[in-house]
Amino acid sequence: MKTKSAAAFTALAVVLALVAPGALLAANTHVLNDPQEITSFLSGYDVKAVTFVLDENDTLTISIEPYGVPGDADGDGNPDASSNPAILDQPGVGATEFLNIGLVCGDPAICVPDVNFTYTNNTLSVDNSAAGPASMAIANGAYELTIPNFSQFKANLGGTSSLFGSFSFSASFTDLFPDDFAPDVDANGAPVCEPISLEPPVVGKMPFDCFAINKVKVEDKPGATKDKIKIAKAGFRLDPPNSVDLSTDIVEIRLDGLVFQFPPGSFEQKGSKPDYVFKSASGVKPKVEARLRFDKATWELSVKDGDASLIDNSDGVDVTLMIGDYENTENIVLDAEGEFVGVPKRSCRHVTSDSSDDGTPGVNKLSCLSGLSVQHSSGTIITKTRAAAELLHPNTVFVEEATGDMAVIHTSCSQCLRCGDVVGNFTIVEIEGLPGDKMAQKCGVPDASCSLLPASPQ
Repeated sequence: MKTKSAAAFTALAVVLALVAPGALLAANTHVLNDPQEITSFLSGYDVKAVTFVLDENDTLTISIEPYGVPGDADGDGNPDASSNPAILDQPGVGATEFLNIGLVCGDPAICVPDVNFTYTNNTLSVDNSAAGPASMAIANGAYELTIPNFSQFKANLGGTSSLFGSFSFSASFTDLFPDDFAPDVDANGAPVCEPISLEPPVVGKMPFDCFAINKVKVEDKPGATKDKIKIAKAGFRLDPPNSVDLSTDIVEIRLDGLVFQFPPGSFEQKGSKPDYVFKSASGVKPKVEARLRFDKATWELSVKDGDASLIDNSDGVDVTLMIGDYENTENIVLDAEGEFVGVPKRSCRHVTSDSSDDGTPGVNKLSCLSGLSVQHSSGTIITKTRAAAELLHPNTVFVEEATGDMAVIHTSCSQCLRCGDVVGNFTIVEIEGLPGDKMAQKCGVPDASCSLLPASPQ
């Protein structure tokens, strides 16, 4: 608490001071709570909490939440008028009501702002035009200051760290109560800064339009760095308008905790086709080669003289491909020889105009099957039919909405499918075909139809 004075009208509402990096773990939200200090009524200028949120778009929002209604100086619940003749309460944040937010990019112990945001008479003013744009309004039961492009904003003021300190001040100059600071000022009446660290939240990746793991082999040889790892004939695909740029996007391939990260520009294009290759420098161990064939919708990884100790097959191996904003993971189980071979092999090749396997090439790009049902590990059953144009060629995607789990099943009838086949977290539980169709031929049976579902009551 601090006694009002003429100088108080120029005091700070919130001061942010950058502090040394490494002091705190970064998060995108920080809340500074403050005890109630005006107890005779609920004042719109008695600070309850100051919340800082840095969103995924690098926009900082500072919300000052009072115990009362924002803009209400006399505690009658009306921010636009007073029922107490001793207290002025003009509409909103009037001329006798005051908030100030300052940003400090220097020593937090000094707490002298490089820029002040003053909000009074329902108008925001900024005393340093070099800082950048900002806006202030009453919203969500609080006074909210919004600063877009916060990283650039800090850079304009000389700041480079994600860490800063904060204290808050607000006042109605006719309510006869001391000004409110959060935290309270020190014994000398000077503001105290609370260290805060903010980083934008990690945004979830988007899935590829198709993703398939077909063959993985891990050779765990004697010695810590003699292992071999190979991912072959894996599939991935992005359909327009989805795209990536290998000159600016990071590529990661992960097998459980074993991570291979390729910085932007690591892959070289082979010829004029969208075929990109990475090879580690000669003599460097482990020897890593990776290939992304956008033209064939395939990707590969080969590692020699590596360490496979971070691959744990006890609960299966999570195999992940990430390119920029896109990422998929598939869990596979290695056999006793350290090998996985997916059956049936799945392709992510683009559908072309003549790629129908249903007996009428070029007319419709559908499966020869009449229906296919899969059951997710949660118990959810998903059914797709040819009549509804849901069973496609060469692949059909099944998505369990509650979890977001996805399975890509090869439904071109060029490979055998059977009830009980497992694809990721899904199991095929029903196939509706026709006697002698292509699926029956591939499976070597008169009719590939099958069902693991309970019979319908008669």
